[in-house]
Amino acid sequence: KIDKSMPLTENKRFKPIVHTGVELFSMVGVSGNKPVSMEGGEHAKIIQDVVGHTDWSADYFIADLPSGSSDEFKIAVEAFGDSLLGSIIVVQPANVNSARKVLDLHNVYGGAPVIGLIENMSYFEVEGKRYPVFGEAELEKLAAEYGVEPLGRIPLSMEIKEAVERGEPFLRGNMAESIEKAADAVLAAQPVSPGFVERIRERARGLARNVLLDLIPNLINIINTEVAIGEYQKTYSFPGGRT
Repeated sequence: KIDKSMPLTENKRFKPIVHTGVELFSMVGVSGNKPVSMEGGEHAKIIQDVVGHTDWSADYFIADLPSGSSDEFKIAVEAFGDSLLGSIIVVQPANVNSARKVLDLHNVYGGAPVIGLIENMSYFEVEGKRYPVFGEAELEKLAAEYGVEPLGRIPLSMEIKEAVERGEPFLRGNMAESIEKAADAVLAAQPVSPGFVERIRERARGLARNVLLDLIPNLINIINTEVAIGEYQKTYSFPGGRT
């Protein structure tokens, strides 16, 4: 049984949950059994607090982020700064397009590093025969398309389910190969070059400017079409034609 409480220290920092030697932050340690609903910006702020206001002693920090959400991704990149190593992207055969969106997101934000791809719930094996119950993800093809490393596949397995229920969330034997390969890739990875976060911020500002440049002409057209500008000019005696 895991002790999920996360008391605050005297200097108002969270103490992480510790299970099987791994330090964890979970919202359940803060909110208990109460449901938590957050918008993207609030979720992003939580990431900043988790990184900066928790008494971590571990050498590596892993953030489990939702796919295709740019707010969380951008804040995570900024929170880790120039100590960022990169992302391991998990592909599910039934949701390959979600993985594509995440890979595209990395390219949009200045080529953020991708350590590799892992395919989860890849197949179900019975009597030595593999069944792709959720379809074919074509891991190697996807990895080649984006120029990243395929790290391996994790099957859909009752053995994994039962181990998790026992509180033993570790893959063993052949099923552990992809995780071991990913761990080796993380250990071999180098932090991003100094100034990478500034490039991310500049890229984000550029994206915001592009959105505004597309948006403003449409707003002007809507205003001129839907709002009786001429009537306001007559009523309040200000000059000008189009607004």
